[in-house]
Amino acid sequence: MNMRIMTKNKRIFGLGINNLSENVYLYGKASKPYQTWKGMLERCYSSKCHSKRPTYIGCTVAPEWLYFSNFKKWYDENYKEGFELDKDILVEGNKVYSPDTCRFVPQNINKLLNDNSNARKSMQIGIVLRKPSKITRQKSITYQAQCSNGFGKQLTKTFKTVEEASAWYSETKARVVREVATRALEAGEIQQDIFDALLARKF
Repeated sequence: MNMRIMTKNKRIFGLGINNLSENVYLYGKASKPYQTWKGMLERCYSSKCHSKRPTYIGCTVAPEWLYFSNFKKWYDENYKEGFELDKDILVEGNKVYSPDTCRFVPQNINKLLNDNSNARKSMQIGIVLRKPSKITRQKSITYQAQCSNGFGKQLTKTFKTVEEASAWYSETKARVVREVATRALEAGEIQQDIFDALLARKF
């Protein structure tokens, strides 16, 4: 049997401590709890990660979760297959990974809240400026509002003013989040605290 045994108390990204004696690698592949823990530490404390994903600059891990044993215990009690670790689902803008702030959430909800693919090109999140173009035969400036429906489809609508586009985006985003959250709550995928936090968000 090809097992790799982790060195006990080895420092991960300078701060994380693997203080478990059992194997966290099996057949050359890290266990899911260890992958999740290491990924969390990387997002917080890796300069290489920050150069590619600057939104994680300033994020930290709670002292108790710097020890893998503590994180694994929480992981084993809360993980759901296919769900993703989210640090700011309950407190928007939160930058601390901790047992109080983190939850495992369905991938579609996590992606819906991170629907910022056009942020760098937009006047604001969800809105893209379309300039006149001979190729598309567009004669005047328009504003295209874009919003995921939470299930892989992109909702779009074009307006003459940024105010109209912004209003549509905010209304549509709130409606979509409410619909997706309701389905997840009824299916037992999320708890009431997550549902309440989602409906309280402003877009």
